[in-house]
Amino acid sequence: MTPRERVRAVLDGKRADRIPNGLGATINTGMHLLAYKRLARICDVEDTAPRMMSFEADAIPSLPFLRAVEADMVSLGIKITPARFWGPGAEAQWKEATLWGTRVRLPTQWDLSTDAAGDSWIDGFQWDSLGFNVPLQKAGCRLLCPRGGVHFDPVALPDSPPPEDASPDDYHPPTDFPDEMLRSIEESARWLYENTPYSIVCDEMINDFQLTPGGQELWWMRMLTAPREVHEFLDKACEAALCQLRLVDQAVGKYADMHLIAHDFGDLRGVTMGPDLWREIFKPHFRKLFGEWQRITRMKVSMHCCGSISAILDDLVECGLQVLNPVQVSAANMDPSALKERYAGKLVFYGGSFDAVALPVNTPASEVRAATARNIRALSRGGGYIFAAVHNIQANVPDSHLKAIVEAFRDCRDDIEP
Repeated sequence: MTPRERVRAVLDGKRADRIPNGLGATINTGMHLLAYKRLARICDVEDTAPRMMSFEADAIPSLPFLRAVEADMVSLGIKITPARFWGPGAEAQWKEATLWGTRVRLPTQWDLSTDAAGDSWIDGFQWDSLGFNVPLQKAGCRLLCPRGGVHFDPVALPDSPPPEDASPDDYHPPTDFPDEMLRSIEESARWLYENTPYSIVCDEMINDFQLTPGGQELWWMRMLTAPREVHEFLDKACEAALCQLRLVDQAVGKYADMHLIAHDFGDLRGVTMGPDLWREIFKPHFRKLFGEWQRITRMKVSMHCCGSISAILDDLVECGLQVLNPVQVSAANMDPSALKERYAGKLVFYGGSFDAVALPVNTPASEVRAATARNIRALSRGGGYIFAAVHNIQANVPDSHLKAIVEAFRDCRDDIEP
Protein backbone atom coordinates (compact mmCIF):
# COMPACT_ATOMS: atom_id res chain seq x y z
CA MET A 1 0.00 0.00 0.00
CA THR A 2 1.07 3.58 -0.55
CA PRO A 3 0.98 5.88 2.50
CA ARG A 4 -2.21 7.50 1.19
CA GLU A 5 -3.90 4.15 0.61
CA ARG A 6 -2.81 2.95 4.05
CA VAL A 7 -4.30 5.96 5.86
CA ARG A 8 -7.51 5.87 3.85
CA ALA A 9 -7.97 2.20 4.65
CA VAL A 10 -7.70 2.85 8.38
CA LEU A 11 -9.98 5.90 8.21
CA ASP A 12 -12.57 3.81 6.37
CA GLY A 13 -12.43 1.00 8.92
CA LYS A 14 -10.58 -1.39 6.61
CA ARG A 15 -7.44 -3.45 7.07
CA ALA A 16 -4.13 -1.81 6.21
CA ASP A 17 -0.81 -3.52 5.54
CA ARG A 18 0.73 -1.83 8.59
CA ILE A 19 0.05 0.86 11.20
CA PRO A 20 0.02 4.33 9.58
CA ASN A 21 2.51 6.87 10.90
CA GLY A 22 1.00 10.33 11.46
CA LEU A 23 3.97 11.92 13.22
CA GLY A 24 4.20 15.61 12.34
CA ALA A 25 1.02 15.73 10.26
CA THR A 26 -0.83 18.27 12.43
CA ILE A 27 -0.10 21.12 14.80
CA ASN A 28 -0.80 18.69 17.66
CA THR A 29 1.10 15.57 16.53
CA GLY A 30 4.60 16.87 15.86
CA MET A 31 7.58 18.02 17.85
CA HIS A 32 9.29 21.15 19.09
CA LEU A 33 11.84 22.57 16.69
CA LEU A 34 14.74 21.66 18.99
CA ALA A 35 13.58 18.06 19.38
CA TYR A 36 12.89 17.86 15.66
CA LYS A 37 16.40 18.99 14.73
CA ARG A 38 17.92 16.38 17.03
CA LEU A 39 15.72 13.57 15.73
CA ALA A 40 16.50 14.62 12.16
CA ARG A 41 20.21 14.20 12.92
CA ILE A 42 19.55 10.80 14.50
CA CYS A 43 17.76 9.80 11.26
CA ASP A 44 20.63 11.16 9.11
CA VAL A 45 18.41 13.90 7.68
CA GLU A 46 19.80 17.38 7.12
CA ASP A 47 17.25 20.09 7.92
CA THR A 48 19.46 22.92 9.17
CA ALA A 49 16.76 25.61 9.31
CA PRO A 50 13.37 23.97 9.84
CA ARG A 51 10.18 25.99 9.55
CA MET A 52 8.18 26.89 12.66
CA MET A 53 4.56 25.82 12.22
CA SER A 54 2.93 28.02 14.86
CA PHE A 55 3.40 29.87 18.14
CA GLU A 56 3.76 26.44 19.77
CA ALA A 57 7.21 26.30 18.11
CA ASP A 58 6.66 22.91 16.53
CA ALA A 59 8.45 22.14 13.29
CA ILE A 60 7.04 21.50 9.84
CA PRO A 61 8.78 18.20 8.98
CA SER A 62 10.67 18.18 5.72
CA LEU A 63 9.83 15.60 3.07
CA PRO A 64 13.19 13.81 3.59
CA PHE A 65 12.39 13.58 7.31
CA LEU A 66 8.95 12.12 6.59
CA ARG A 67 10.58 9.48 4.40
CA ALA A 68 13.21 8.68 7.05
CA VAL A 69 10.66 8.04 9.82
CA GLU A 70 8.32 6.18 7.43
CA ALA A 71 5.54 8.75 7.81
CA ASP A 72 2.26 8.41 5.96
CA MET A 73 0.65 11.83 6.48
CA VAL A 74 1.46 15.48 5.91
CA SER A 75 -0.04 18.77 7.07
CA LEU A 76 -1.47 20.97 4.33
CA GLY A 77 -1.19 24.08 6.52
CA ILE A 78 -2.88 25.89 9.36
CA LYS A 79 -4.93 29.08 9.34
CA ILE A 80 -2.88 30.98 11.94
CA THR A 81 0.37 30.46 10.01
CA PRO A 82 0.27 32.75 6.96
CA ALA A 83 3.08 31.21 4.92
CA ARG A 84 2.37 28.44 2.46
CA PHE A 85 3.79 25.09 3.54
CA TRP A 86 4.15 23.38 0.15
CA GLY A 87 4.10 23.87 -3.58
CA PRO A 88 4.90 26.71 -5.96
CA GLY A 89 6.14 29.84 -4.22
CA ALA A 90 6.25 28.29 -0.76
CA GLU A 91 9.96 28.78 -0.12
CA ALA A 92 9.75 32.53 -0.82
CA GLN A 93 7.26 32.93 2.04
CA TRP A 94 9.80 31.93 4.70
CA LYS A 95 12.87 33.71 6.09
CA GLU A 96 15.76 32.62 8.28
CA ALA A 97 16.12 33.65 11.91
CA THR A 98 17.98 32.49 15.01
CA LEU A 99 16.03 31.11 17.96
CA TRP A 100 17.42 29.25 20.98
CA GLY A 101 20.85 29.48 19.41
CA THR A 102 19.88 27.61 16.26
CA ARG A 103 18.76 28.46 12.75
CA VAL A 104 15.06 28.30 11.98
CA ARG A 105 12.70 29.76 9.40
CA LEU A 106 9.68 31.94 10.13
CA PRO A 107 6.92 33.29 7.87
CA THR A 108 8.05 36.51 6.21
CA GLN A 109 5.16 38.34 7.91
CA TRP A 110 6.62 37.62 11.38
CA ASP A 111 9.38 39.85 12.77
CA LEU A 112 11.59 38.42 15.52
CA SER A 113 13.37 40.65 18.05
CA THR A 114 15.02 40.33 21.47
CA ASP A 115 14.64 43.00 24.14
CA ALA A 116 17.12 44.15 26.82
CA ALA A 117 15.81 41.55 29.27
CA GLY A 118 16.58 38.74 26.83
CA ASP A 119 12.94 38.03 26.03
CA SER A 120 12.15 37.11 22.41
CA TRP A 121 9.18 38.70 20.66
CA ILE A 122 7.46 38.00 17.36
CA ASP A 123 5.44 40.83 15.84
CA GLY A 124 3.09 40.52 12.90
CA PHE A 125 1.27 37.46 14.20
CA GLN A 126 -2.38 37.72 13.21
CA TRP A 127 -4.71 35.95 15.58
CA ASP A 128 -8.32 35.76 14.51
CA SER A 129 -10.47 38.07 16.64
CA LEU A 130 -12.98 35.20 16.91
CA GLY A 131 -15.50 37.42 15.21
CA PHE A 132 -15.84 40.13 17.84
CA ASN A 133 -15.95 43.81 16.93
CA VAL A 134 -12.53 44.57 18.40
CA PRO A 135 -9.21 45.66 16.88
CA LEU A 136 -7.55 42.25 17.26
CA GLN A 137 -8.43 41.17 13.71
CA LYS A 138 -6.40 44.05 12.29
CA ALA A 139 -3.79 44.56 14.99
CA GLY A 140 -3.06 40.93 15.76
CA CYS A 141 -1.02 40.22 18.87
CA ARG A 142 2.58 39.73 19.92
CA LEU A 143 4.22 36.42 20.71
CA LEU A 144 6.49 36.29 23.77
CA CYS A 145 9.14 33.72 24.65
CA PRO A 146 10.64 34.70 28.02
CA ARG A 147 14.39 34.47 28.46
CA GLY A 148 15.28 30.86 29.11
CA GLY A 149 11.98 29.61 27.71
CA VAL A 150 11.36 27.50 24.63
CA HIS A 151 7.74 28.39 23.85
CA PHE A 152 5.87 31.48 22.73
CA ASP A 153 2.71 32.77 24.37
CA PRO A 154 0.29 35.10 22.58
CA VAL A 155 0.12 38.49 24.28
CA ALA A 156 -2.92 40.52 23.29
CA LEU A 157 -2.40 44.16 22.40
CA PRO A 158 -4.31 46.82 24.37
CA ASP A 159 -8.07 46.78 23.81
CA SER A 160 -7.80 43.60 21.77
CA PRO A 161 -9.65 40.98 23.84
CA PRO A 162 -13.43 40.78 23.56
CA PRO A 163 -14.93 42.97 26.31
CA GLU A 164 -16.29 41.26 29.42
CA ASP A 165 -19.81 42.36 28.58
CA ALA A 166 -19.69 41.08 24.97
CA SER A 167 -23.06 39.72 23.90
CA PRO A 168 -24.03 37.39 21.06
CA ASP A 169 -25.04 40.51 19.12
CA ASP A 170 -21.38 41.55 19.13
CA TYR A 171 -20.25 38.24 17.69
CA HIS A 172 -19.91 37.94 13.92
CA PRO A 173 -17.50 35.10 13.11
CA PRO A 174 -16.24 35.10 9.52
CA THR A 175 -18.14 32.76 7.25
CA ASP A 176 -15.72 32.89 4.33
CA PHE A 177 -12.03 33.09 3.46
CA PRO A 178 -10.09 35.42 1.18
CA ASP A 179 -9.95 34.05 -2.35
CA GLU A 180 -6.15 34.25 -2.20
CA MET A 181 -6.07 31.90 0.80
CA LEU A 182 -8.39 29.38 -0.86
CA ARG A 183 -6.30 29.42 -4.05
CA SER A 184 -3.15 28.95 -2.00
CA ILE A 185 -4.36 25.88 -0.11
CA GLU A 186 -5.79 24.39 -3.31
CA GLU A 187 -2.47 24.78 -5.12
CA SER A 188 -0.59 23.34 -2.14
CA ALA A 189 -2.96 20.39 -1.85
CA ARG A 190 -2.74 19.65 -5.56
CA TRP A 191 1.06 19.80 -5.40
CA LEU A 192 1.19 17.42 -2.44
CA TYR A 193 -1.30 15.05 -4.08
CA GLU A 194 0.63 14.93 -7.35
CA ASN A 195 4.20 14.99 -6.00
CA THR A 196 4.09 13.00 -2.76
CA PRO A 197 2.49 9.70 -1.72
CA TYR A 198 1.17 11.09 1.58
CA SER A 199 -2.31 11.40 2.99
CA ILE A 200 -3.08 15.11 3.31
CA VAL A 201 -4.43 16.62 6.54
CA CYS A 202 -6.26 19.93 6.54
CA ASP A 203 -5.10 21.35 9.85
CA GLU A 204 -7.37 23.68 11.90
CA MET A 205 -8.62 25.82 9.02
CA ILE A 206 -12.24 26.44 9.94
CA ASN A 207 -13.98 28.24 12.79
CA ASP A 208 -14.58 26.20 15.95
CA PHE A 209 -16.09 26.44 19.43
CA GLN A 210 -13.03 27.80 21.26
CA LEU A 211 -14.87 30.87 22.53
CA THR A 212 -14.02 32.62 25.78
CA PRO A 213 -15.44 36.17 25.56
CA GLY A 214 -14.29 37.99 28.67
CA GLY A 215 -11.93 35.18 29.66
CA GLN A 216 -12.21 31.51 30.54
CA GLU A 217 -13.59 32.01 34.05
CA LEU A 218 -16.34 34.39 32.93
CA TRP A 219 -17.23 32.06 30.04
CA TRP A 220 -17.64 29.15 32.43
CA MET A 221 -19.79 31.29 34.71
CA ARG A 222 -21.98 32.24 31.74
CA MET A 223 -22.64 28.58 31.06
CA LEU A 224 -24.37 28.41 34.43
CA THR A 225 -25.90 31.86 34.72
CA ALA A 226 -26.77 32.67 31.08
CA PRO A 227 -26.92 29.41 29.11
CA ARG A 228 -29.23 30.93 26.47
CA GLU A 229 -26.54 33.50 25.60
CA VAL A 230 -23.89 30.78 25.41
CA HIS A 231 -26.04 28.77 23.01
CA GLU A 232 -26.48 31.87 20.83
CA PHE A 233 -22.69 32.26 20.65
CA LEU A 234 -22.22 28.61 19.76
CA ASP A 235 -25.02 28.65 17.18
CA LYS A 236 -23.20 31.44 15.35
CA ALA A 237 -19.88 29.64 15.68
CA CYS A 238 -21.37 26.47 14.20
CA GLU A 239 -22.92 28.25 11.22
CA ALA A 240 -19.61 30.00 10.51
CA ALA A 241 -17.73 26.70 10.72
CA LEU A 242 -20.08 25.00 8.27
CA CYS A 243 -19.90 27.88 5.80
CA GLN A 244 -16.12 27.80 5.92
CA LEU A 245 -16.04 24.01 5.65
CA ARG A 246 -17.99 24.18 2.40
CA LEU A 247 -15.39 26.54 0.95
CA VAL A 248 -12.46 24.44 2.19
CA ASP A 249 -14.07 21.31 0.75
CA GLN A 250 -14.49 22.98 -2.63
CA ALA A 251 -10.80 23.92 -2.56
CA VAL A 252 -9.14 20.78 -1.17
CA GLY A 253 -11.79 18.15 -0.44
CA LYS A 254 -10.76 16.10 -3.45
CA TYR A 255 -7.20 15.89 -2.07
CA ALA A 256 -7.37 15.90 1.73
CA ASP A 257 -8.47 12.93 3.82
CA MET A 258 -9.03 14.60 7.19
CA HIS A 259 -9.79 17.98 8.72
CA LEU A 260 -8.73 18.70 12.28
CA ILE A 261 -10.39 21.00 14.79
CA ALA A 262 -9.50 21.43 18.46
CA HIS A 263 -11.00 22.09 21.85
CA ASP A 264 -9.46 20.98 25.15
CA PHE A 265 -12.22 19.86 27.50
CA GLY A 266 -10.14 17.71 29.85
CA ASP A 267 -7.33 17.85 32.36
CA LEU A 268 -5.57 14.92 34.02
CA ARG A 269 -8.56 14.31 36.30
CA GLY A 270 -11.58 14.58 34.02
CA VAL A 271 -13.80 16.92 32.01
CA THR A 272 -13.04 20.35 33.43
CA MET A 273 -16.61 21.69 33.37
CA GLY A 274 -18.11 18.31 34.23
CA PRO A 275 -19.77 15.95 31.74
CA ASP A 276 -23.33 17.04 32.55
CA LEU A 277 -22.66 20.71 31.83
CA TRP A 278 -20.71 19.75 28.70
CA ARG A 279 -23.70 17.78 27.43
CA GLU A 280 -26.07 20.65 28.14
CA ILE A 281 -23.93 23.34 26.52
CA PHE A 282 -21.72 21.77 23.85
CA LYS A 283 -23.26 18.49 22.74
CA PRO A 284 -26.13 19.98 20.64
CA HIS A 285 -23.65 22.09 18.69
CA PHE A 286 -21.20 19.27 18.09
CA ARG A 287 -24.09 17.09 16.94
CA LYS A 288 -25.05 19.70 14.37
CA LEU A 289 -21.46 20.46 13.31
CA PHE A 290 -20.35 16.85 12.88
CA GLY A 291 -23.63 15.74 11.34
CA GLU A 292 -23.56 18.45 8.66
CA TRP A 293 -19.80 17.98 8.24
CA GLN A 294 -20.30 14.43 7.02
CA ARG A 295 -22.89 15.61 4.50
CA ILE A 296 -20.60 18.35 3.18
CA THR A 297 -17.27 16.59 2.70
CA ARG A 298 -15.47 13.26 2.57
CA MET A 299 -12.74 14.65 4.85
CA LYS A 300 -13.00 12.78 8.13
CA VAL A 301 -14.08 14.53 11.33
CA SER A 302 -10.96 14.76 13.46
CA MET A 303 -10.74 16.49 16.83
CA HIS A 304 -7.88 17.30 19.15
CA CYS A 305 -8.95 17.21 22.79
CA CYS A 306 -6.45 16.87 25.62
CA GLY A 307 -6.93 15.27 29.01
CA SER A 308 -9.34 12.80 30.52
CA ILE A 309 -12.44 12.93 28.33
CA SER A 310 -13.67 9.36 28.64
CA ALA A 311 -16.85 10.63 30.33
CA ILE A 312 -17.93 12.40 27.11
CA LEU A 313 -16.42 10.11 24.47
CA ASP A 314 -19.69 8.24 23.96
CA ASP A 315 -21.34 11.61 23.34
CA LEU A 316 -18.70 12.74 20.85
CA VAL A 317 -18.96 9.47 18.93
CA GLU A 318 -22.75 9.81 18.94
CA CYS A 319 -22.33 13.33 17.51
CA GLY A 320 -20.21 11.95 14.66
CA LEU A 321 -16.58 12.20 15.77
CA GLN A 322 -14.46 9.84 13.66
CA VAL A 323 -10.83 10.49 14.71
CA LEU A 324 -9.62 11.41 18.22
CA ASN A 325 -6.27 12.99 19.03
CA PRO A 326 -4.10 12.94 21.16
CA VAL A 327 -5.38 10.07 23.39
CA GLN A 328 -3.73 11.24 26.61
CA VAL A 329 -3.11 7.83 28.11
CA SER A 330 -1.67 9.17 31.40
CA ALA A 331 -4.94 10.94 32.26
CA ALA A 332 -7.60 9.34 34.44
CA ASN A 333 -9.76 6.70 32.75
CA MET A 334 -7.79 6.90 29.50
CA ASP A 335 -6.17 3.48 29.64
CA PRO A 336 -5.42 2.50 26.03
CA SER A 337 -6.58 -1.11 26.33
CA ALA A 338 -9.88 -0.06 27.90
CA LEU A 339 -10.44 2.62 25.28
CA LYS A 340 -9.77 0.17 22.48
CA GLU A 341 -12.15 -2.41 23.90
CA ARG A 342 -14.84 0.23 24.23
CA TYR A 343 -14.46 1.96 20.85
CA ALA A 344 -13.09 -0.66 18.46
CA GLY A 345 -14.74 -0.08 15.09
CA LYS A 346 -16.32 3.18 16.28
CA LEU A 347 -13.38 5.57 16.54
CA VAL A 348 -9.90 5.94 15.05
CA PHE A 349 -7.31 6.79 17.70
CA TYR A 350 -4.55 9.14 16.54
CA GLY A 351 -1.62 9.44 18.95
CA GLY A 352 -1.31 8.00 22.45
CA SER A 353 2.05 6.25 22.00
CA PHE A 354 4.71 8.24 23.89
CA ASP A 355 3.35 10.10 26.91
CA ALA A 356 5.86 12.51 28.47
CA VAL A 357 3.86 12.71 31.70
CA ALA A 358 4.14 8.97 32.28
CA LEU A 359 7.68 8.80 30.83
CA PRO A 360 9.65 11.82 32.14
CA VAL A 361 13.17 12.67 30.98
CA ASN A 362 14.92 10.48 33.59
CA THR A 363 13.12 7.32 32.42
CA PRO A 364 15.53 4.70 30.97
CA ALA A 365 15.32 4.56 27.19
CA SER A 366 14.54 0.85 27.28
CA GLU A 367 11.46 1.56 29.39
CA VAL A 368 10.40 4.36 27.04
CA ARG A 369 10.62 2.00 24.09
CA ALA A 370 8.72 -0.77 25.87
CA ALA A 371 5.95 1.48 27.24
CA THR A 372 5.50 3.27 23.92
CA ALA A 373 5.25 -0.07 22.12
CA ARG A 374 2.67 -1.31 24.65
CA ASN A 375 0.49 1.73 24.01
CA ILE A 376 0.78 1.32 20.24
CA ARG A 377 -0.18 -2.35 20.41
CA ALA A 378 -3.12 -1.69 22.70
CA LEU A 379 -4.55 1.10 20.54
CA SER A 380 -3.90 -0.62 17.20
CA ARG A 381 -5.40 -4.01 18.05
CA GLY A 382 -7.68 -4.86 15.14
CA GLY A 383 -6.88 -1.62 13.29
CA GLY A 384 -8.25 1.87 13.74
CA TYR A 385 -5.00 3.47 14.91
CA ILE A 386 -2.61 6.12 13.58
CA PHE A 387 0.79 6.46 15.27
CA ALA A 388 1.86 9.68 16.96
CA ALA A 389 2.86 10.78 20.46
CA VAL A 390 0.59 12.31 23.05
CA HIS A 391 0.53 15.88 21.71
CA ASN A 392 3.83 17.39 20.52
CA ILE A 393 7.18 15.96 21.60
CA GLN A 394 8.79 18.70 23.64
CA ALA A 395 12.22 20.32 23.48
CA ASN A 396 13.57 18.63 26.61
CA VAL A 397 12.92 15.05 25.46
CA PRO A 398 16.41 13.49 25.34
CA ASP A 399 17.93 11.95 22.24
CA SER A 400 17.68 8.48 23.75
CA HIS A 401 13.92 8.89 24.11
CA LEU A 402 13.54 10.27 20.59
CA LYS A 403 15.32 7.24 19.22
CA ALA A 404 13.25 4.93 21.44
CA ILE A 405 9.96 6.40 20.16
CA VAL A 406 10.91 5.74 16.54
CA GLU A 407 12.17 2.27 17.41
CA ALA A 408 8.93 1.48 19.26
CA PHE A 409 6.93 2.34 16.16
CA ARG A 410 9.15 0.10 14.06
CA ASP A 411 8.74 -2.68 16.62
CA CYS A 412 4.98 -2.52 16.18
CA ARG A 413 4.27 -1.19 12.69
CA ASP A 414 3.62 -4.62 11.15
CA ASP A 415 1.73 -5.92 14.19
CA ILE A 416 -1.71 -5.87 12.59
CA GLU A 417 -3.24 -9.06 13.91
CA PRO A 418 -6.95 -8.82 14.79
